[in-house]
Amino acid sequence: MLAEVAARLGRYADAEGLLARCLELAPGFVEARAHYATVLNRQNRPTEALAHVNQLLAAEPRNPNHRNLKATVLVNIGEYRQAIDLYTGLLAEYPTRPWYG
Repeated sequence: MLAEVAARLGRYADAEGLLARCLELAPGFVEARAHYATVLNRQNRPTEALAHVNQLLAAEPRNPNHRNLKATVLVNIGEYRQAIDLYTGLLAEYPTRPWYG
């Protein structure tokens, strides 16, 4: 929760450190890994973030939140076609759900 507060305050380095430690202690903590990927992406480290998103998707390939996060990261590395494909699939599956990147 402290990492969430740090991220919301824009203190991404602090959030990153807290989340990294959390994942050392509990590597299967899905929500922490997703938040860690988001924090890495917001620090302009999308390649590192993508590695964590791919781990999430390996475990839960149909999870719409993980797929949305991957699309967001892909945009930041210029992989627009893959991102568009992911967004298109999500919109087709969930036409009334609001998506935030």
